[in-house]
Amino acid sequence: MNGMIDDRFKCNCHLCIEVTVNNGKVPYRVIRLREDETYSSRSIWMVPPECLLTLPNSNLEYPLNEISTWHVDEIQGIQEFLDPELDPQQFQSVHAQMPRLTISSDIDTITPSLLQRLFGHKAAEMEVITSTFGNGRHRTVFAAFAGVEYIPVQITDESAYLLMKLIAPRTIHRHTA
Repeated sequence: MNGMIDDRFKCNCHLCIEVTVNNGKVPYRVIRLREDETYSSRSIWMVPPECLLTLPNSNLEYPLNEISTWHVDEIQGIQEFLDPELDPQQFQSVHAQMPRLTISSDIDTITPSLLQRLFGHKAAEMEVITSTFGNGRHRTVFAAFAGVEYIPVQITDESAYLLMKLIAPRTIHRHTA
């Protein structure tokens, strides 16, 4: 049932998507992620978590670190948070929210180097695409660690277009109910 909707996993009127854990590194076989209703204008895309981790990050002060650099308490904390059998009293909701992602595009002017000036090249403009997690950075890293093939991501249509420019279109797909 990887990436499929199932009415059994509706929680407080939120859409929940169950993804399969594939590598035995965690003590459960699925992770359930719920839609954040405050971002209902966003669509849901199923994206390999490894691809999300390779996107150019606009927040250079807080890079996404591999799970091997995490403290054992951080790993245990997120593992418990994503446990599908977790105690609802322990956390704010029954299931963790899907990651939210914003991808933006800016035009940067590249100034010519000395060699370019010698050969008459002018400054060029180049599109620079960066990504920012609004939520779910650590869930994405953990999903990659756990062997999840695809993770649901809430994203605006404009950001989805830019995401497809960065990642081959066959790698991601829009989630439909």
